[in-house]
Amino acid sequence: MTKKILQSSLLVLGFVFFISAFSFFFQSSLSHAAAASSFVTEADLQKAGFTQVKLIAPTSAGRFTGPELYFQVSDKVTAPTSETPNVVMVYDFAPSYQLGNGALFNYGSDSHDFSISGGSGQEATLFDGKVAISFVKNNHYDVIIGPNKAHVEALAQEMAAKF
Repeated sequence: MTKKILQSSLLVLGFVFFISAFSFFFQSSLSHAAAASSFVTEADLQKAGFTQVKLIAPTSAGRFTGPELYFQVSDKVTAPTSETPNVVMVYDFAPSYQLGNGALFNYGSDSHDFSISGGSGQEATLFDGKVAISFVKNNHYDVIIGPNKAHVEALAQEMAAKF
């Protein structure tokens, strides 16, 4: 009888240890995700020249979800093919390994180098008139897509200064 109680106690103790470790890991990853999600703010977009900036919350249908942030702005592309003519998307990825210049996305024939102090970048105009910039600096890979070239470029410089 004592042997069964001891086995049960060890089993319960192991289960409690597993749940505690899992909770700690899950809580740590949530804290990291919350910190990463605030790498750019509405104030940063306003400083870059965008006006009427509003963070877009994900919809119940899953639109505007993901690790990137979406902002509604007053600037708009005029292309009728644009599904989101007045939205700026900002993405920051910081891997645990060193990124090289080859990591930059080539947007196609319109891609050209974009100058980032201390890093390297690519810029292009997309099919719907938006401007896309991706850059690598200090082990961060960042992408910004938005409707106004001058403001997107200014936001890229603003973000790069944070790294």
